[in-house]
Amino acid sequence: MKVLCGLFLVFLVLSSCSFYEDNYNIYDDDMAIINNRNRYIKRGSSQNSRGNMYSHRVNGSFTGIDSIRSIDSSTRLDVDLSITSGRFKLVLVGDNEVILVTDESVRQTFQFPEIEGGSYRLKMVGDGATFNLEVRF
Repeated sequence: MKVLCGLFLVFLVLSSCSFYEDNYNIYDDDMAIINNRNRYIKRGSSQNSRGNMYSHRVNGSFTGIDSIRSIDSSTRLDVDLSITSGRFKLVLVGDNEVILVTDESVRQTFQFPEIEGGSYRLKMVGDGATFNLEVRF
């Protein structure tokens, strides 16, 4: 009986861990990205936000979504991005829409004249991503 209870507890712990991590994998779910909640699992990361510069390096992995900053339509973004593994993208979120900034690309510069009025949130979304990101506003 003790062995059966022990096996049941091991099964319960292992199944809850995998279910828990699945809650953070929202890479392809625009409705979850629009939601204002940041939810992520990060391993081996460092970030710095100072003035008009944001940098983030993940040597382990990043899964989920994290807001970087609120911006308006006249903001110019210069983005340097290097992805080592996994999937990663930057998105602008505002008024129930998601605008793809970039995904799985290296050293790009973006400007958004097509965005009219309002404010947006710049968010990063990852699925097991290892990356180096620098954004200048």
